[in-house]
Amino acid sequence: MKRPLLWFATLVTIAALSPILAFAAKMSVTWTPPTQNTDGSPLTNLSYYRIEWGSCNADGSFNAYQAGINIVAPASSGYIYPTGLSPVCAHVFAINASGGISGASNTSSAVPPPLLSQPVTH
Repeated sequence: MKRPLLWFATLVTIAALSPILAFAAKMSVTWTPPTQNTDGSPLTNLSYYRIEWGSCNADGSFNAYQAGINIVAPASSGYIYPTGLSPVCAHVFAINASGGISGASNTSSAVPPPLLSQPVTH
């Protein structure tokens, strides 16, 4: 990872949605996009966001990485599909066109919805 160049102090939230697969829950992650670089100059070359999710520590902080997904800017939300985690913790990074990566946003946690059961064949 390159040194953080973007300012990314934002509120990230996770909301549980309906389960879509037998082993993964669909959860919505939203954030407030950054507007400036660490030097205070306007952020004009934001390329995409990286949402990473995983397990949580007892205090609600991020513990172990499970997966991540890239979302093209200027989006301010995306979906994650955690498996086998409860609760789920997530945080977001902003990446500019030069490959500069922000520090992580705050970590947010939520409990995923119940999973659908597998069909039973007789």
